[in-house]
Amino acid sequence: MLSSPANLRLDSSTDKIRFLHIAKGLLMLLYYVASAFFALKKQPVLTTLMVSTLALGIGGCVTTLAMLRILGGDPIPAKSARLHYPRMDPAPLNGRTGSEARFPALMTYQSALALLSAAKGVRQAVVALTPLRVEVQSPALRRVFVDGVITTSDFTTMFNAPFRYGSTWTKDDDTRESRIVVLSSALNDRLFNGKDSVGRTVALNGIDYRVTGVLHPWSPQPRFYGLQLSRQSFGESDGAYLPLQTALSDAMKPEVISCFGAGNVDSLKSAPCQFLGFWVETDGKAGQSAYREYLANFVGNEVYAGRMERAASELTTLKGWLTENSVVPDDVQLQAGLAIGFLLICIVNTSGLLLAKQLSRSSEFGIRRALGAPKQAIFVQALVEAGGIGVAGALGGAFLSWSAMHGIRYQQTPYASLIQLDYSALTLALVLSVLASLIAGVIPAWYTSKISPADQVKAV
Repeated sequence: MLSSPANLRLDSSTDKIRFLHIAKGLLMLLYYVASAFFALKKQPVLTTLMVSTLALGIGGCVTTLAMLRILGGDPIPAKSARLHYPRMDPAPLNGRTGSEARFPALMTYQSALALLSAAKGVRQAVVALTPLRVEVQSPALRRVFVDGVITTSDFTTMFNAPFRYGSTWTKDDDTRESRIVVLSSALNDRLFNGKDSVGRTVALNGIDYRVTGVLHPWSPQPRFYGLQLSRQSFGESDGAYLPLQTALSDAMKPEVISCFGAGNVDSLKSAPCQFLGFWVETDGKAGQSAYREYLANFVGNEVYAGRMERAASELTTLKGWLTENSVVPDDVQLQAGLAIGFLLICIVNTSGLLLAKQLSRSSEFGIRRALGAPKQAIFVQALVEAGGIGVAGALGGAFLSWSAMHGIRYQQTPYASLIQLDYSALTLALVLSVLASLIAGVIPAWYTSKISPADQVKAV
């Protein structure tokens, strides 16, 4: 149905009115911005002091919050809810003191292999870490030392480790003690200049291993699968991944071995020693409950058979495991709390400086009110000035944060190389700074707009 000429004129008139309102709003915003610029320029010392105060608070807060986000992040967000760390205690009842943990972090070879053989999870992997000496065919460098991961065939699939060349080994290779290895991208670059090395031979601790796969750059942070297996929670990727049975047969020693009875550490398969981490992937909440029930039954059967004395067990989630191991250093958490407190102090100081600045312009605002400017216009003008200080403070805070993170990268800490100022940190700096400046400017803006124009004009 066609509109009548009258309706067309009405629609056209409405559109014009809407356009004029929008244009007026934009012009007023430009006016506020221009006025704020000249007002801030008129008092450079006070403006610089406010921007510097806000920049210091923003710089410290963004730096510590960025560190918390990096160090306390989820190392494998696609799967973290399905990954669990089962534990039990095979030590005799009188074998531990009350000050020790309720559940040891590691398992014995016998317990880990029993859980692995049962295969009650979607995937499961046994993990230990060992130092490796890699022979390099180079005149300049004869050998390098890297961290090696002793594990089983499900490791790379369960932890979403991406392959650049080849693939991992099979379950048959686990049992046949095949001398095969998966290389990290960094080690493959050093040994083979980044080329496809599948089928080539690498000498590890003087023993030849055949390369079956090469990973893409992969280094989950924190290094969750290595917690309690070494002293390093963060850092570069491990250099090589090799089958558990083969490594033990070739006398490769785990970095951490904890024995609770007499035994020969040179024969870890039978010794009463804990040196293996165990990870299991379950299928949702139902799978988690089913595995927890299986684990309790397994420990109960071990106690009934006389191989263990403690019937307790625990199935810890990945996030719970990170929390239990205090992956985020205590000093970083303390610094974050102090930085937030310091930012609040900076906001209060900036608010006081803004109030002093606005009161010094009482006569200007009085004249504008007398000429018909509403309270809302004065209030918005003051907030725009505060927002301008916030934008300048964000730039200063981002620079200070970048400088602080650059300095942290040169410290002798395992996580130093991970600290960097990315786009999310820059966005946080901008949002925090503008929000902080607006919060600081609300009280001065409200107070300024409430003063009677007559009193302000009298002061002229």
